[in-house]
Amino acid sequence: MRDIKAILTTLFMVYAVCYGVTRRHLNLSTPLGTARTFAFFVTAFGLCTFFAPLASANPAVLGRTGWSGLDILKHVYDGSLRFSPVAFDVLSTYLLMLFAIAALCLPRPRKPLLALSVLGIICSSWALEMGHDTLFDWFSNPGSTPRTVSYGPAMYAIEIVMSVLLLVSVNGAED
Repeated sequence: MRDIKAILTTLFMVYAVCYGVTRRHLNLSTPLGTARTFAFFVTAFGLCTFFAPLASANPAVLGRTGWSGLDILKHVYDGSLRFSPVAFDVLSTYLLMLFAIAALCLPRPRKPLLALSVLGIICSSWALEMGHDTLFDWFSNPGSTPRTVSYGPAMYAIEIVMSVLLLVSVNGAED
């Protein structure tokens, strides 16, 4: 079955990237103005999803069916889980959001925000596309029952947040 939410999220990301690429003569040294407040709220929302469900696994993994970014980080840190490429991409996206908050404190944040949002789009879109196949691959044991993985709202939100930050960084920066 097709994941309609993932398709719509990816289409929005493609729109944001195409919009950013087609801007001519970007002046990334201009201030953000009122868009700075909007970017703070979007990024703060994205960081709050760190505690929201990213994915669920059936049957349960380590006694949990729902997994947030915090849950994955805790289990990787304590050594009960191996670090998967998708977990790396998800956690990197959250780290990039923290850097985006710091960049928004700069007087002219467009250039760093553009770089952070592009990196975040790469990480979050890779996690979204590969997560069904590899997010919980480190839980699989030979002979174990098949595991189904379904995404929670946070998995879609991180890509949307990074796409919105890209739009904010290039909107109004034309000469």
